[in-house]
Amino acid sequence: MKTKILTSSVFFIAACLPMSQAAPKQDRITVSDEAKETINDLRQQATSAAEQADELRQLAMYASNDPDSNIPRLDAIKNEINAMGKELQVLENERDSLAGWEQQAVDKTGPLLREMASTTTKALEYYNENRTRLWTDEYRHLADKILDDADQVSHTLRDYMAYAKASEKEHKLSHALGLSGAGE
Repeated sequence: MKTKILTSSVFFIAACLPMSQAAPKQDRITVSDEAKETINDLRQQATSAAEQADELRQLAMYASNDPDSNIPRLDAIKNEINAMGKELQVLENERDSLAGWEQQAVDKTGPLLREMASTTTKALEYYNENRTRLWTDEYRHLADKILDDADQVSHTLRDYMAYAKASEKEHKLSHALGLSGAGE
């Protein structure tokens, strides 16, 4: 009997999600701190998806591998993408409160994540239609593309986080030195 993955497509969360109004957090946690934490979470999720895609790619190298061994990797990638889509939507909803670099990170990550979701959907469809042919170049190419997309998301967000850290350090240093207007 043919086993199918429960969900044959990835749902990228692009529609407005209902936002619950939480009580204000401690005064020390700012919107910027929360945004940085969310961006870092996105980076970690992309890294996790890349690791799963790399394992998927390794499985696709041999016709003798059990097709069911692909399911946990595909599900993990799908779940990471869905979680990232939700977090990205939260950032988008807070866009007016974000620093310029955070807005740019959201703008660059959205299209990359949509591409990753599209490729993952194709891999899921291929899996469901070709369970006995998961070693083909086409399936390996899909796994490679997911890996490349996830790596690109991770590296992009890592670079934005490095920029934020360097910018904050410059601002603190200019303030400590009493330099007017520098680092702002």
